[in-house]
Parts: sequence; structure tokens; C-alpha cells
Amino acid sequence: MIKEGFVKIIKSKVYERSSKLRNIAIEHYTKNGDILCDSCDFSFNDFYGAYGKGFIEIHHIKPIFKFVEEELDKTIEDALNNVAPLCSNCHRMVHRKKETLSIGQLKTFINENGIYKRA
Repeated sequence: MIKEGFVKIIKSKVYERSSKLRNIAIEHYTKNGDILCDSCDFSFNDFYGAYGKGFIEIHHIKPIFKFVEEELDKTIEDALNNVAPLCSNCHRMVHRKKETLSIGQLKTFINENGIYKRA
């Protein structure tokens, strides 16, 4: 027997992410009207058509929970150097284990193991 759908109240600490930075990063990394995953070159626009246009996840290379107080206010250029566009699969893979993978490590896994079925 399983239990599903019951209500559970959780109190937790969350780190606020900047929606302004996210929007600027998407604009910055969009090339020729499309934004690609920095690890695998996946395009939501190519795969899902107009519905996927402009969709991507923004990954913080240095996790924001590791910021110290003096790092909270950054210039846009500084902040853009700490983020990268990743598709949902790649973003989940870099955070899959306790130790976050670097994008370089993930690219190595993709290059060694990645198989794409393209028409």
C-alpha cells in the first residue's frame, strides 16, 4: 500500500534568485533567436517549436548558497559570468549528487556516452 496526496507542511530556508539576472542571462545567451544548452546544445525551440521558444534553465556555476554577504550585490557582468544556460536534463544531472558537476565534467560524459536519435 502507498500513501499519495496527503498534505505535509514544511518549513525551509530558500535562497532568492534574481529574476532580473535570469531574464538578462536569457537575452545574453540567445543567439539568432534561439538559446541552446551550454552542455549538450539542446534547443527547446527546435524540439517543441514555438511552444519551447526562449525556454531554458539558468544554472549558477557557483551555487548561491555559497555566496557570502559581500557577494550579494553584483554587477550584471559579474553575475553573467556565474551563470550558464542548461536544458532541464543537463541541469538536473549537474545537481544529481551532493557534489555538483562542473559543466566541463558533464560535457565529458556527454561526449563519451551521449547518443542522440535525430531524424
